[in-house]
Amino acid sequence: MKSPDTFVSFDLETTGLDSKYNEIIEIGAIKVENGEITDEFSELIKPENDIPDFITNLTGIRNSDVRESRSVQEVISSFIDFSKGFILLGQNVSFDMAFLRNAAKFKHVGYALDNIRLARILLPQLPSYSLDSLIEFFAITTENRHRALIDARITAFVFLKLVNMLRMADAEFANEMLRISSKTDDVLKEFFEAHIKERINNTYTQPSKTDSVLPTEIPKLNNIIGDFSSEITPAEPGEANIDSAYISSLLQSGGALSKHHDAYEERTGQITLAEKIANAFNGSELLLAEAGTGIGKSVAYLIPAILWAENANERVIISTNTKNLQEQLFSKDIPLLSRVLDFPFRAVILKGRGNYICLNRWHRLINTPERYLSKEERSMILPVASWLHSTLTGDLSETGFFPMLIESGLLERIFSDSPLCLGPRCKSREKCYVNRIRKASQRSHIIIVNHSLVFSDMVSERGVLGGYNRIVFDEAHNIEKVAIRFLGVTVNYYRVRRILNHLYSANEGPHGHLAMLEEWVSEMAKGWPKFKDNRPTIEFAIDAVKKVRTDTRNLFESLYLTVQGETGKSGNDHEGKIRYYENSKNFINSKNEIEAFRESLAALIRRLGDIVLFVSNVSPNQLDTKEEIMIELEKLQNELQAIINDIDFLTEASGRNVFWFEYGVNGTFYSLKIKSAPLDIAEKLACGLYDYMETVVMTSATLTVANDFSYIRRRLGLDLDTRERVVEFIASSPFNYRTQAAVFSQSFLPSPKDEDFIQEANEVLFSIAQNVGRGMLVLFTSYGHLQKSYYELRDRFIRNGITLLAQGIDGSRNVLLRRFQQETLSVLFGTDSFWEGIDVPGKALELVVILRLPFAVPTDPVIQAQLEDVELSGGNPFMDLSVPEAAIKLRQGAGRLIRHRNDKGAVIIMDKRIHT
Repeated sequence: MKSPDTFVSFDLETTGLDSKYNEIIEIGAIKVENGEITDEFSELIKPENDIPDFITNLTGIRNSDVRESRSVQEVISSFIDFSKGFILLGQNVSFDMAFLRNAAKFKHVGYALDNIRLARILLPQLPSYSLDSLIEFFAITTENRHRALIDARITAFVFLKLVNMLRMADAEFANEMLRISSKTDDVLKEFFEAHIKERINNTYTQPSKTDSVLPTEIPKLNNIIGDFSSEITPAEPGEANIDSAYISSLLQSGGALSKHHDAYEERTGQITLAEKIANAFNGSELLLAEAGTGIGKSVAYLIPAILWAENANERVIISTNTKNLQEQLFSKDIPLLSRVLDFPFRAVILKGRGNYICLNRWHRLINTPERYLSKEERSMILPVASWLHSTLTGDLSETGFFPMLIESGLLERIFSDSPLCLGPRCKSREKCYVNRIRKASQRSHIIIVNHSLVFSDMVSERGVLGGYNRIVFDEAHNIEKVAIRFLGVTVNYYRVRRILNHLYSANEGPHGHLAMLEEWVSEMAKGWPKFKDNRPTIEFAIDAVKKVRTDTRNLFESLYLTVQGETGKSGNDHEGKIRYYENSKNFINSKNEIEAFRESLAALIRRLGDIVLFVSNVSPNQLDTKEEIMIELEKLQNELQAIINDIDFLTEASGRNVFWFEYGVNGTFYSLKIKSAPLDIAEKLACGLYDYMETVVMTSATLTVANDFSYIRRRLGLDLDTRERVVEFIASSPFNYRTQAAVFSQSFLPSPKDEDFIQEANEVLFSIAQNVGRGMLVLFTSYGHLQKSYYELRDRFIRNGITLLAQGIDGSRNVLLRRFQQETLSVLFGTDSFWEGIDVPGKALELVVILRLPFAVPTDPVIQAQLEDVELSGGNPFMDLSVPEAAIKLRQGAGRLIRHRNDKGAVIIMDKRIHT
């Protein structure tokens, strides 16, 4: 590579997304030398098949435009001549390279630079690396997107911005990137080599800080707010009390809060809700508070919580279900209240430890990357190394590449893993991100968490959050689902493999604890021959690891074949769940494999015990990581024993639990999971949570069914509270739904159970989109139905100039919502997670269409077991469970419509069962 700013940036326009079946219709390229555009290439291509209408609408390229164009082979040959001697650059370049290779055997160019990969390294905290996101971040002016030459030029501009960012970084950063990527075949290695060479030769002009390389400073995210120099000392019982009148004065017109809003509106419902919550703190109540959209419930519970925490010197937990609400509370509401209230307070946002990087594991991995990482993994880990230069939190989920770490399996190699935590003996303990945030949480007034962490803490007997007596649950309608999911048990192939990989893996050279010990014993034996006597101890353990790996595979292959035979489905196009019961034939058929699995796990635990004994007798002078290794091996022993206990529990399948197999779309045993969940969580919550709490506030926009809290009280075990302190409250809405919204339903479509329903419903959807011309959210209860409707309607929508967006197809949740808001007449298809937590006020969303009533799938093992349990107890499964659950979710979906006093719109329900 000549220099970092010398390259050919290119882009393709194609007739579709599949390089095997679709064709290239345009190539555009920009030649850049030393940061200056010196030439360009642009040519249309005549495809063998007609250009689809939706591609014409997207690009403007018509069949008549390409009728006289050259063939793809001829144009690619000219492009090769144009780019000869230059490295190629693209945006998501693997897509374009696949088309080039398939179209003309374009195999002599093995790689190309990708803006996405470099942006991940230099902008690790950017939420998205799409070209649109990078254009927005760098404030690049664009027009006529989706033509090859224009997109190639934009790609080049973005890349040059990134190059300048690298030039502004210190030399240590660049050297680290090169060290990690060295001895790989990665094009990024060549890029960093070229950059370091230009630094050494001083052949470039250092960008000035005033050159506006970045339009704005990248903010450093933090997870603490306030001064944490002092400790919290709880007040004596009976001393604390918060003044409801003072809270009301803060929220009234002319109050302290109004001075921080240009168009503040006093909300009676918000004031009354805040007073009720204050009473719940003062009176040690369990408060159920339904508060709809627009009331401002987050501020209504934060003010009393903060005042109580300050008054009583007592920590208050705020728990949410979604990350979006967590971030709103921490980044918007709490900073606002820190300006409103006349005293300083402290707040933290605390996540499960699996979100945080473990510096000890990271340093071990990165100090000798060639020993622990494959070549591909070494390239993929570069963004993490970059991010560690700037992060204050160590929270990997704050990065834009977090999903990539999960999918690649790299996350499990570097996250803070409880069984492997060395605690006070860790060399990195002073800089440990988990210790930092947990210590801060012990001195904080407000701790923001999610529901899963609360249940993790409950199971560990306050081992995560420490002691607390007051908690506020927002999005409380999700508590039961989260508790059932979290309090269950899961065993799968990957759970076992993760432990085995920590111990020993032979992929791309032996690595893991046992490999390290084996190498150490061999080195020690050179000077102390007696060390050879210890080699069999390690070799036996390595053999035991291999045996467990084999037996794990045999077990899950056997179970998968049994499950596959039971479903009557094979191949890779089906995903589902199968419930099983006590004395299940699945386990009877796999009896030998289960027994072999258990025995090999037990044997490995014994072999690890032998190694712990051996290492304990070694001098620290001989093995400086002695204590660390012993702790980690003992914790891995405990985790292996936990798997034995869990597999025993899952195969016995007894008690008030539901058990099932879950299998994925890839059609292999790797996807199989053996799972269980408690049949209900009412008693667990009553005994494990409420009995320890002085105040519990549960709030949501949807807690009641027909203004009645009975259903949620029963499901969450509030009726079991021994102190009879449950209080109910429904806050009045600031919206006039009679004048702001209309609800329509139909009876002319077939039943949703009819096979023609989706096709006929699609006709209605298209008619509404075409004739009404409003921003429309269409909510599905099945992702399969969403896909079917999307692909049947997409071309028709594009031909009529209507933007159609779909969850899981057109980008991430944030990208979809941003486009949906910007393109005000667009249509967005969404399923489960889009039924709640979406806030799109104004004209961008004026229609909510609900395709089917959101009844839970009756064949889902948990739902099926719950329905049976209601019936056995003498109830009506449909009316006592199915209908209330559907009603709550229906209200959540319909609640996406009116988000502001000025909003107007309609909800359309296309399920005729609403009339019965």
